[in-house]
Amino acid sequence: MSQSPPLSWRGGWGALIMSMLARVVLATVAALLLTTLVPAVAGWHPTFVSSGSMEPRLMVGDVVVSRPIDSAPLQLKQVILEKDPNHAGWLRLHRLVAISGSGEVITKGDANPQRDTAGVPLADVIGIASLRVPYLGLPAVWLGTGQYGALGLTAAALALLVSVAFLFKQDDSSRTGAPSAAPRERRSRATRRAHRGETAPVRIATVSRGVAIASVIGLALPLLSPMTAEAVAFSRTTSNASNAVATANRFTCADRVVADAPANFYKLTEASGLTAADSSGNNRPGTYTSTGITYGVSGPCALDGATAVTLGGGATTGVTTANAVSSPMTFSVEIWFKTTSTAGGLLVGMFTDPTSATASQDRVLYMTKTGKIAFGMYNRVTSTPVSATSPTAYNDGTWHLAEATYTVATGMTIFVDGSSVATNAAAIPINSYTGYWRLGYGGISYWPGAPTSSVGFAGTIASAAVYSQALSPAQISLRYSATKGTCARAVLADSPSNYYKLNQNSGTVATDSSGNSIDGTYTAGITYGAPGPCSVDGAAGVTLSGANAGITTANSLTRPNTFSYEVWVNTTTKTGGLLMGFYSDPTAVSPVDKDALLYMNNAGKVHFGMYDSTALRTYNVESSASFNDGTWHLIQATYSDATNMALWVDGVSVGTNTASPHHAFSGYLRIGYGASSDWPNPPASTGFAGSMAGVAYYSTVLTAAQVAAHYATR
Repeated sequence: MSQSPPLSWRGGWGALIMSMLARVVLATVAALLLTTLVPAVAGWHPTFVSSGSMEPRLMVGDVVVSRPIDSAPLQLKQVILEKDPNHAGWLRLHRLVAISGSGEVITKGDANPQRDTAGVPLADVIGIASLRVPYLGLPAVWLGTGQYGALGLTAAALALLVSVAFLFKQDDSSRTGAPSAAPRERRSRATRRAHRGETAPVRIATVSRGVAIASVIGLALPLLSPMTAEAVAFSRTTSNASNAVATANRFTCADRVVADAPANFYKLTEASGLTAADSSGNNRPGTYTSTGITYGVSGPCALDGATAVTLGGGATTGVTTANAVSSPMTFSVEIWFKTTSTAGGLLVGMFTDPTSATASQDRVLYMTKTGKIAFGMYNRVTSTPVSATSPTAYNDGTWHLAEATYTVATGMTIFVDGSSVATNAAAIPINSYTGYWRLGYGGISYWPGAPTSSVGFAGTIASAAVYSQALSPAQISLRYSATKGTCARAVLADSPSNYYKLNQNSGTVATDSSGNSIDGTYTAGITYGAPGPCSVDGAAGVTLSGANAGITTANSLTRPNTFSYEVWVNTTTKTGGLLMGFYSDPTAVSPVDKDALLYMNNAGKVHFGMYDSTALRTYNVESSASFNDGTWHLIQATYSDATNMALWVDGVSVGTNTASPHHAFSGYLRIGYGASSDWPNPPASTGFAGSMAGVAYYSTVLTAAQVAAHYATR
C-alpha cells in the first residue's frame, strides 16, 4: 500500500494557509452581507450612509439596518430612518432630539451645527436604526459619486481573493495508489500508521474548516454594532485619517479641515520665507512668489488665532504647489478670502505650469470682476467652459469661506460661508492631466466673468485646501461654524458676574465659570448630561423635573440697577415655571420677598417682571409667541435706567417696557424654581420642567449686538 506524500510549504502548506485566509475574508464579507439582507425579509430596512452628517457614529459607506416602528414610543437620542422632507424620494438617518407639540419628530445630524430645518410627521418615520455594518455600502457610494477607480480596485481584490481561495484543494483521487472502493479491514489509527510507516497525519480539511468558521465568527461579530439610544448618545466628535474618533470641547478651523483628510492644506501662517507648509500630512509644500506677499495678517478663525497672507494683486503674486499632481476626477477646493477688489482674480485653480501667466488651467475657483464667486471646469468634448456663479458679490471687505465641489453624480456646487449659493448639475467630460495647484494668481480670462487681463487676486487669503472627495454640506457647514467660537467664549467675552454652564455629570455644585467663584447648589430632581444647545461647545445641560428642582447661589447677592439675564431652555411644559430670579431665601418655594423674575407662563410665553417699591407695583414684559415647542431657545432679559426693560429670545427683541422700577433688594439668585403666583399671568407650577444650559448673570446691559452674537454661536 502506498502513502500520500507529506505536504510541503511550497506544494501544500503555503497554499493551504493562503487559501484558508482568503476563504475567511470572503466568508466574513458574505456573513455581513447576509446580516443586512436577511432582516429585510421580515420588513426591516437596510440603508447605506452617503454623507457625513452623522459622523463619527455613522460613517460614509456604513450600512444601517432599521427595524420597523412598533407600538413602543420613540425615545430621544435614537437614530431614526425618515423620509427627507427636503429631498423627495430620499431617506434620512438622523438622531431624534425632540417631538413637537404637533407630534412631528425633530432630528439632527450629530455632525451638523443645527437641527434639521423641517419637522417630520410620525407617519414618515420608516424605522429605528438597530444595527450598523461598517463600510459595506462603500461600493454603492463610489458608484453614486463616480469613483470608478475605487470600484475597479475592489472588484480586482475580490477576484484575487476568489482565485486564492481555491488555490488549495484536497483531492484523494489524484493520489498515487489511492485505495479502491473495496471494503478494508477496520484498524486502529495507530495500527494503520505503523503499517505504513507514517507519522500522524494532519486532518487538513477538518482543521481548516474549523479554523475558518471560528475566524469568520471572530471577525464578523465585533464588526456588527448594535445601536441603542445609549450607544448613540450625543457627542462632539470628529474623524481623521489616523484617528477614527476624537473628542474636543471646541474645534478650530484647522481641526475641521484636517478631520476630512485633505490632499493639500496650506494654512498660510508663515511669518516669512518662500515655503508654504502643507499641513495635510502628505508632504506637498507650496511655494510663495518672491514679491507682493505680506505675512502675518490677522486671519478669519478666532479659535485658531492663526494668521493669513495678503496678496498685492500682481500677475505673479501668490502660491503654487512645488510638485505636479494628477488632476482629480472627484474633488473639493476651499479657501478663506477677504477683499474689496473690483478686478476679481483667481482663488484656487489647477494649471499646467507652476508660474506661467498663460498656462492652461482647469478646476478654477475665482472671483469675477463684479465680486461674485464662480467655479469653472473645461468640457473636453465640446471644448467649452462649464461654470456656476453666485448671485451675490462678496468683495465687501469681510472674511468669507469659498468652497467648490464636483462629482459626476451631482455636478458642481459652490458654497460660500457654509451655504450652497450656486450649482450646475451637468456631468462634465473633464480633462485628466498633471498640473500644479495655484492660489491667487494666473491668467483666467477664458472663464465667464473673469478679469480680461492677467491680474492677480488683490486681497487676503488663508487656510486653502484641496480634497480628493466631495465634501458634504454638513462638513462644509461645520467648517464655517468653527469661526464663530463657542457659546462659552461669547459669554465670557462679555464679563458675566455669574456663569453656570450646567455641564456637570454629578454632584451638588453648579460651578461658576465666570472666574468670580460664585458657585451655585443643585437641589434634588436634577438629571445631568442632557444634550446641550451649542454644537461647537458640545457642552451638556441639565434637565429639571419640575418638582421644585433647580439651582441657587450659596450666598446672598445685591441686585444692581443695571443687569442682564441669560439662559438656554428646552421644554414642552404646559405649566410654566421660573427661569431666573432673586429670592430672599435660598430654598423656600414662597419666601417673603422676590424681584426681577424671568419666567414662562402656562402657554409657553416668556415674561420679565420687576417690582417698583415706590409705586408698589410690578412692571412686566411678555413675549407674543410661545417657546415651549421642544427646541432650544436662548432667553435674555436686560435692564438699566437708560435702556429700561427689554426681553430677547433667540437673539431678537420680543418686548420692551419703558418703566424704570427700583427696589433695593439683596437675595439669592435662583434658577428653575420659586413661586411667582402674585406676578402677571403667572405659571401654575413653582418649578420649571425642562432642560437648561448656559445660565449667566451680568452686572451690565448686553447690547443688541452682544445678544445676537451669543445666539449666533450655537
